[in-house]
Amino acid sequence: MKDKVRNLVKTGQLELLSGGWSMHDEACPTYTDMIENMSKGHSFITDNFPGYHPRIGWQIDPFGHSNTNMRLFADIGFDAVFMGRMDRHDKAERIKDKTMEFVWRPSTALGS
Repeated sequence: MKDKVRNLVKTGQLELLSGGWSMHDEACPTYTDMIENMSKGHSFITDNFPGYHPRIGWQIDPFGHSNTNMRLFADIGFDAVFMGRMDRHDKAERIKDKTMEFVWRPSTALGS
């Protein structure tokens, strides 16, 4: 089974998203925890899928999406992030304006 999954990833038929050991902001509330979480998960991916690096973040966090997490995802080099939920007022406005896809530009440094 492991070889089948490795082959699906290698041929691009299966993509690994985020690659953290767990989901950010729910299990890892601090920046250091987030980094450790991603490091542990990405080490697993490196060991089991040589040469592969996740390109897309996925955050299903039902309690919100932090700027810190987006900054970390940008620093890791992700091309995109898919989020599970957003503020209902923001969502209604984006649906009305046809701007559901947007570029989130996180702060350039922590604390700014």
